[in-house]
Amino acid sequence: MPNLSALQKLEIAKLIDSNVSYSEIARRYGISKGTVTNIKKIHRELKQLQEQNSNIKNIRSIKLSEPGKVIDTKVYEWFCEARARNISVTGKMLQEKARHTSTTHSLGKFMASNGWLAKFQKQHNISSKVLSGESVDMDAAAVSSWISSLQDACEGYEPKDIFNCDETGTKVYN
Repeated sequence: MPNLSALQKLEIAKLIDSNVSYSEIARRYGISKGTVTNIKKIHRELKQLQEQNSNIKNIRSIKLSEPGKVIDTKVYEWFCEARARNISVTGKMLQEKARHTSTTHSLGKFMASNGWLAKFQKQHNISSKVLSGESVDMDAAAVSSWISSLQDACEGYEPKDIFNCDETGTKVYN
């Protein structure tokens, strides 16, 4: 959830009471409709805080979801460990790990929606990229041996006469 001040949360709660659409509120504050829904859920607590504290600017910030923080932390730790071992991680895998974490830590039902995934990736600066090549699986000694045997195989040929298969324009079939 974006860092909204308690004052902004109260303003949003008032807009909800005034029957302003969730889409309109989300657009005005640059938040998701899910965040508006969460604010509605804590609306009563916000009002109690306002009544207890006449200076609205001093109202403490409400943490909307402690379980969400646990899920976020555990999933991000898992993601970092997987990437450190050069394991490709997809969005679906992140969502499944979030649901699994929610279940194993008894944090209630967690949907791990596409919206959650987008926020998670943005928050942790995770981008989806295609990983190509097999450098992770390659043995350095085998590469060194291959380079020396390739040099031996190319001996006696001019560099202009040596082609990579995809440079020839010839279709190769198995």
